[in-house]
Amino acid sequence: MSWWSPFSRSGQPKPAFSIVEYGATSIAIDSIDFFGQFARSTNDQFLFAWQDSDYVGGQIGGHRSRGMGRVILISGGQPMWQRDLQRPNDGAVANSGHCVVNDWLFGSGLRGKFYLLSPSGEFLIAARLSANLLKCGITEDGKLAWCSTARSDNKRDSEIICVFTTDPPRQIFKTDSLYGDVASLTASPDDIHIVTEHGVTYRFSLLGKLLNADTVEAAIDSVQIEAGSCWELLEMVESRLKNIRGKENADEVFELLKLATERDPDRTMAARIERLTGELSYALGNKETALTHFKTALEIDPKVGVKRIVSRLEKETGKSVGLNRANRS
Repeated sequence: MSWWSPFSRSGQPKPAFSIVEYGATSIAIDSIDFFGQFARSTNDQFLFAWQDSDYVGGQIGGHRSRGMGRVILISGGQPMWQRDLQRPNDGAVANSGHCVVNDWLFGSGLRGKFYLLSPSGEFLIAARLSANLLKCGITEDGKLAWCSTARSDNKRDSEIICVFTTDPPRQIFKTDSLYGDVASLTASPDDIHIVTEHGVTYRFSLLGKLLNADTVEAAIDSVQIEAGSCWELLEMVESRLKNIRGKENADEVFELLKLATERDPDRTMAARIERLTGELSYALGNKETALTHFKTALEIDPKVGVKRIVSRLEKETGKSVGLNRANRS
């Protein structure tokens, strides 16, 4: 452990410990040549800061093969402890003084290390993952912590969220990534609630089993219908097309397609809208209507993937609607 000292290596007193904040995320501490990001506990008692640069050998930051960065915990305007890490990022601190931070590690490759530190600076958890780390967090009371990962070739660690407890310090479960970043995490004696930035609430057992899958699916659908992207709406359409049972279900899908056209589709998305409208019409037995939409999809994007069904439907219906000359391929 690297502890802060009021004296320099020569034994002379260092200048007063003065912190200068730049905006809501960056700080400078001149007396120890520190410049980095920080997070503050909600009770305003602790400030946890991290520096992703070689603070000893020249301040080279970002991607590198050597040159340790560091993290520091401050309380009452004074340092409590400092620890050297390779590339610390995305830290957080609880009202208890427990800290979490993602270490992006030296060199290249899909990997990272999540740390949970005690109020006295001890490593309680050091979890190495075969994926790049995205974000991490800790509850206000310091009892639960989490980290999330990006996509990786290692399926075990790809696009997951790991949940940890601080007492005892251990991983309690991991789950697939959720709809949106984690906004809050709380625990009861029987389950754990994770609320995402979109307001979707997930209830997990203490072993990581999702307890409210139907409620989560409905909440995600509601968010996507209200404000989802064109792509998200079309993903919903494709899912529902697999289970079309009649006109009532079809009306819902037609409404989703209408909404998708209002969400600024690019050329590829516009062609996909026409293709899916054609598939829905075909599923309802409206072959001529389906053919018209498939032809429109081809006019927009010749690679939309409907040439075979267009050829078949032309034979079945006896219809042949030519492409616009400007859009022939």
